[in-house]
Amino acid sequence: MTISSTGAGIVDYGMIDLGAPPPVDLSKGDSGDQGAMVPKSWFTDPFALLDSLGLGYKSSPSSLSYETLRQMSEKNSIVAAIIQTRVHQVSSFTQLQRNKYSVGYKIRHRDEFRRLTEGERNFIRTLEDFVDHCGVDESDDRDNFDNYVKKLVRDRLVYDQMVTEVVGRINGKPHSFFAVPGSTIRLASPKKRKGTPMTQKESGKETKYVQLVNGNIVNQYTPKQILFAIANPRTDIRAWGYGYSELEMLVRTITSHLWAEEWNQNLFSQGSTTKGILNVRGNIPPQQMEAFKRMWLAQISGVSNAWRTPIINSNDDLQWINLQPTNNEMGFEAWMEYLIKIGSAVYLIDPAEINFDVRGGVGERPMFMTTNEAQQKISKDRGLRPLIRQVQTHVDKIIKRIDPAYAFEFVGVDAKSEGEAIELRLKELQSYKTLNEVREAEQLAPVPYGDIVPNPSYIGFRNQKEMMAQQQQAAAGAPGGGGTGLPGGGEPTPESKKVGQSLKEELDQRKKKTSQERVPDRYREPEEEWETSYTASVSDDDLRKATESFHDLLTR
Repeated sequence: MTISSTGAGIVDYGMIDLGAPPPVDLSKGDSGDQGAMVPKSWFTDPFALLDSLGLGYKSSPSSLSYETLRQMSEKNSIVAAIIQTRVHQVSSFTQLQRNKYSVGYKIRHRDEFRRLTEGERNFIRTLEDFVDHCGVDESDDRDNFDNYVKKLVRDRLVYDQMVTEVVGRINGKPHSFFAVPGSTIRLASPKKRKGTPMTQKESGKETKYVQLVNGNIVNQYTPKQILFAIANPRTDIRAWGYGYSELEMLVRTITSHLWAEEWNQNLFSQGSTTKGILNVRGNIPPQQMEAFKRMWLAQISGVSNAWRTPIINSNDDLQWINLQPTNNEMGFEAWMEYLIKIGSAVYLIDPAEINFDVRGGVGERPMFMTTNEAQQKISKDRGLRPLIRQVQTHVDKIIKRIDPAYAFEFVGVDAKSEGEAIELRLKELQSYKTLNEVREAEQLAPVPYGDIVPNPSYIGFRNQKEMMAQQQQAAAGAPGGGGTGLPGGGEPTPESKKVGQSLKEELDQRKKKTSQERVPDRYREPEEEWETSYTASVSDDDLRKATESFHDLLTR
């Protein structure tokens, strides 16, 4: 591998032999060969540093300031309702799970199949107390876990930044953690102008984040002191590592919604909105005309002079000139529904969850579910699950710093009631699980004869197979059935072979003795035929008796 400099701050790595890499100690985070440690790609715009030269941080590339994003989230009623709904939905998981049918969080060993010792279970309870108190002990100066998560989720939905400061102990383990205002944290300008990731050794000591208050840097943080997370990352070299907030996506939508609300509000708060003009024709005395105006405005004008009608005087009769010949209420309603749908789509939430049952829903509902139930389930799958997973990953990084063998997890997103769980177990029993497998899932001891799937079709099929096997064994064990003559039709054992050998010797002796007897030739049968029939009859009879005796001996 050859490395040479081109003179422009760019390194030429030459030809790299992938087959024989040099030995590198990755645990130390440094080696003489930097080409094997970091990529050579550009991840940020190096000239963008000129925008914040000398400030020590890089500003977000968004055209909206953090203050503007905050006001958008508070002033727009739809956005405020969406954020409030999601904050309280996630906060329902901030309590320790009481049982397996409830929602909450839990600390578990990363090896899910590991049988925990008593000491490990006690340590898990210690970690649960640590999470609940946001520290090693309970303190009034810190938020509890519920308030911590609410702050974290709100910053995530407004700024797309979740920031936590981890206060360490002397040994380096976390002592407590706090939710830091996401609007005050900026990414520090790196020392490496190229913008590539630093080695692990350099990154641990490098100032990576700064806190900005009133335009001044008041704090600096290393990666060990701050947890910074975004949910919508980008590869844009001018993004500089910042996320893409949903409010930035909805700038035009929120502006249109504010204008529509203001236009409708002005109908009741200002007298400049005119629906028509009243023209009084004829020569009417001025005193009478003024009295008519006062009477008309007192009876017709609304709150704060809304719907105030201009009155003019001309010849002849009374005339009403309508300035709004068409009805725009339906158009206004459709426009507002459109804006609500766009805002809900970007935040991945169903309008029904914020109490807007807009018409014209798309998609087909699943069987046995109402349209509202189906839409809200889809909304949770699309929006709530990713949000919970983002918060879970953020908190899990704190637990990893205490002990990487344990994990933080939100549970109960698909929590079932006890009745639904029992119904599910019954379906499992009737399809593919044995009784003891279901009892093991419920942490119950196995029962005798429980290793069978209690399905009528399966039990009938199994009984039929066993009966056929017994019939085949009986047929194989019968005389002339092609078997060995042993009970069950099995192969002869060494003991039975010995018995057969002794019977054969006895038959040979009988044959010899019989052949020595004098028998008249006319009564003598051919020797081969006599031997065959006599030997066969004796063998069948004696072998059967010997086999039965030997079987009785073995089964005593």
